[in-house]
Amino acid sequence: MHTKHVDGVQDAVSFNKEALKAQAVAAFTYALKQQKNEEISPTPELYGADFSNDSTKYQAYFSVSEAKVKFGTSYSEVNKKVTEAVNEVYGQYLVYDNEPIAAAYHSISSGITESAKNVWGDDISYLKEAKSEYDLQSPDYEYTVKFSADELKNKLLNYKNDLTFEGNPKDWIKLGESTSSGTVKSVNIGTSSLSGAEFRSALGLRSACFTVTFSNNTFSINTKGYGHGVGMSQYGANELAKNGSMYDDILYHYYTGVKTVNINIIIQKKTKKGEIKEVNVSEHLSELKIIKDAADEDFVVFSGEQVPRAKIYQVAGHDPVEYPAVCLV
Repeated sequence: MHTKHVDGVQDAVSFNKEALKAQAVAAFTYALKQQKNEEISPTPELYGADFSNDSTKYQAYFSVSEAKVKFGTSYSEVNKKVTEAVNEVYGQYLVYDNEPIAAAYHSISSGITESAKNVWGDDISYLKEAKSEYDLQSPDYEYTVKFSADELKNKLLNYKNDLTFEGNPKDWIKLGESTSSGTVKSVNIGTSSLSGAEFRSALGLRSACFTVTFSNNTFSINTKGYGHGVGMSQYGANELAKNGSMYDDILYHYYTGVKTVNINIIIQKKTKKGEIKEVNVSEHLSELKIIKDAADEDFVVFSGEQVPRAKIYQVAGHDPVEYPAVCLV
């Protein structure tokens, strides 16, 4: 299953099961949302798939072989823990107005998550600010990176070559307005400007919640949090879980006004007598084995519609490396 190996579980060994369950639901919801987006407006370079492993554009994914390399001797423990969490919430996803949500998540917030409007310009009802005060306790909450004046100038010019740098370097960078979460909305550079997100991207910063100081020909940039800051904080979710919150409470905390529903995936299979046998996969995860040995004429009924056979491999647990253009059910 896709959510067993998403990038969001890199610290799975130490994560509370309720946090892993919240992550699984969010990841599955993201995949469903992306699938619907591709049905409406297909992306040519995906060649019919719903997303790729390009983490700059989509949800990152660990194949089994990649996960074994990343987790090393802890792989079996991680796999067992994640599999148990996923199985307990299998088929559950988040909706707003009866549609799967864009379930954004990030590593660590600034202490308050950010709204989608402030980061991406889209006013999304369920992606609003939410308190995430446990994030301040993370050992990775703050991080400072330093650049010489020439290093910073070159990196910014590589990002946008019409920027101007004149006079004393201490006057090159002026921060504009920040949001209530601390996200820098604009950075003035000479007579030009970048958004906080662009400045972050240009310099490879951990977040767009930052301050800039200059001394001894060196720029020091202090960031708070890790990631875009929108949606669920993974660190915050884990801390909430450790303090007794259940996975659905965690999800409702970070995603405003959503509800959890169950997907209904039914395998229809002809018996030797010609009868149709239906198996609700949502209720019987073990029955997924049927898919692996399914006859060519078999199909899946997904949300009331027949889905082509090509779309069932991912649910069956096949490695996407074997089926690079597989769509997710």
